[in-house]
Amino acid sequence: MTNSEQVVDALSFLENHPAISKFSGLSLFGNNFFFGISKCCKNNRWEDSRKEVTIYRTDENYLKYKELFDEEETKCKDEIEKKYCSIDIPYQKMYGEPWVFDHLEYWAELTFHVYNGKTFSSNDEYDDKNWLGYCGFNVSSMVSFDDMVVHAAVKVKEIFGDFEYERFPLLTTEEVANHNNEHMFIHISAEEGADAEDLVTMKHNPNYIDVSDGKQNRRWLEWFVKTPYCRKEWGEEFDKFLAGQSQKPCSYEYI
Repeated sequence: MTNSEQVVDALSFLENHPAISKFSGLSLFGNNFFFGISKCCKNNRWEDSRKEVTIYRTDENYLKYKELFDEEETKCKDEIEKKYCSIDIPYQKMYGEPWVFDHLEYWAELTFHVYNGKTFSSNDEYDDKNWLGYCGFNVSSMVSFDDMVVHAAVKVKEIFGDFEYERFPLLTTEEVANHNNEHMFIHISAEEGADAEDLVTMKHNPNYIDVSDGKQNRRWLEWFVKTPYCRKEWGEEFDKFLAGQSQKPCSYEYI
């Protein structure tokens, strides 16, 4: 597979993932895939660090500046401020040389969604306020934008699972077989004497098993809430969320 084919496949996977895209095939960009290109130095610091570098206790080199952190923490009003405490170090002091452009970094921030509508009707599902957004993760590449997209797809598959709309296991085997043999809409002929534009019309196929994007998203959630990543990062929040749901994604029989 060529690099171009990998990028197309990665985009298709992201645009059809029930956690990343609210609706199957919805364009990623501007909805839940915020991306950019930044100038970097050889130390991988963006241009906004040209004068000062912001570091946190979670950074590898924070012990070098422990005394400054301890001093800064005395100004914090509560534990939350202490948790996110940071200090700014002059770039030249940290690296012994001025910031100089070296390469570009391509990055993206991903969010994921959970359907929270009262029903699985199109009116509710197409209402943005019924889709809850949660912070996902960041991805970056120093090679190219294409490389970043492929990397994003790999990480989504790892964390949010190898799922795509209209594909098993989001659909049961019965639903897959139904969709392979039945079309959502059927063509019907108009009555004799009707206007030309009304000669052929469409209506919903009563034999088609409709599994909406909202349903498939909730089925994905059934899997996600059991993963170690979700239990660690979102366990308590999703426990509260699911406790308030009238249709809990604990079994396909409910949705």
